[in-house]
Amino acid sequence: MDSNSADPDSPAVSKLQLRIGKLSLPDQRSLHHWLGELIASHAATAALAAITPRTGREVVAQRRLERVTYQLELVRCGKPNCRCAIVGERPHGPYWYLYRWNGQKVVSEYVGKVLPAVVRDDQLGG
Repeated sequence: MDSNSADPDSPAVSKLQLRIGKLSLPDQRSLHHWLGELIASHAATAALAAITPRTGREVVAQRRLERVTYQLELVRCGKPNCRCAIVGERPHGPYWYLYRWNGQKVVSEYVGKVLPAVVRDDQLGG
């Protein structure tokens, strides 16, 4: 059992189960919906935290905005005759990529050379 899971036999869980059992059906459905969103949010956060650079890429910077991670990456295209294939030569870029959880896996999207203004805001960590 990991550190984030509760013991299903613990008094706290039993007490919670009893209280939930006393809720009306509409309240139980509302709680079910909220809990599903909470679990999805935690799964997305964990998946995005575990992003590893793909082969031929180097992460230069990273920014997070809600459930999306933006990464500035240098890219080696993989073409054997390209200048980036030569050891010591600079890769292409840097380019921004967006990473998000689609409910099943982390997917990436090309953003471009410039990060959207909302993500460049100084109050964001990264």
